Amino acid sequence: MDMVAEAPATAPKSAGAFFDRAAFAAAAAALMAGGPHARVLQRGWRETGGRVAFEHRGPHGRIAVSTSAPDAAAAWADVEEFSALTLDALLAVDLAARVDAEAVLQAKAYARCGDERRAFRAQVDAELDRLRRLRLQVEGATEVRTLADFLRPGPGAVSPRRPPAGPLRFDHRSNRGADVLAKKLAVWLSLQEDAEARKARQVRAVLAAIGELPVHIGERGARSGRLADRFDEALMRLEEAGLSRLRYRGESACAGDRSRGWITRWLRQTVVIEPQPGMAAPQTPLRRPVLS
Repeated sequence: MDMVAEAPATAPKSAGAFFDRAAFAAAAAALMAGGPHARVLQRGWRETGGRVAFEHRGPHGRIAVSTSAPDAAAAWADVEEFSALTLDALLAVDLAARVDAEAVLQAKAYARCGDERRAFRAQVDAELDRLRRLRLQVEGATEVRTLADFLRPGPGAVSPRRPPAGPLRFDHRSNRGADVLAKKLAVWLSLQEDAEARKARQVRAVLAAIGELPVHIGERGARSGRLADRFDEALMRLEEAGLSRLRYRGESACAGDRSRGWITRWLRQTVVIEPQPGMAAPQTPLRRPVLS
């Protein structure tokens, strides 16, 4: 099945096609909440009455995200395979005209050739198939729609800070330090309104928004410590890339005493993550994307 956005006959030839902002935000949040730990997140996918879904709450209401899997077991199998590479595939829909596996590889500046490239292309094809299986239902609507239904023709970007190409080139592999967390933070930050983007938030709220807050955080000290370290390192990478700047209200727990109860104190700390000029969306209209 193709994901195609047909521009009306009256549209200028330079018009691109972009995801409806709310639908893009819902799909991105659902993907970030997927993966091997999807069942144990504080704000994640849930199974109710045999239906597995993720509920996204935005300024324009709720959007329920699900998959076209035939039953709950198959749905969970799909959701638990979501990864940062699936998120990269979603970002590429807004960056290229024909969004096949090769377009995603080019967007990520993947330089390897031969068997390695063919194997990675097959992996990306699997992620694109997962995107095709996503279903979205907007609050108040009766029909359940695919991602293709939310593509809109026009020269405007999906948000004032559409995710720039930089985060696509952060490593998508979970064993590569803070790159995945940096990618998620960049996508989340790019979808905030100007006032919201500079809003002071607790660390807990930021982690929940990007699918990184497990239900039992704090019960395993070493794992909690690694999460805190990755969080600060990810924000450092975004700052080095000119995408954002972090300000803690008070001292970061990573630099202080990690005595008993420190993770709770860290989660309650207030941070301001300010977008920088590198987060601004490009002004050049993009071409009409086709997910083939």
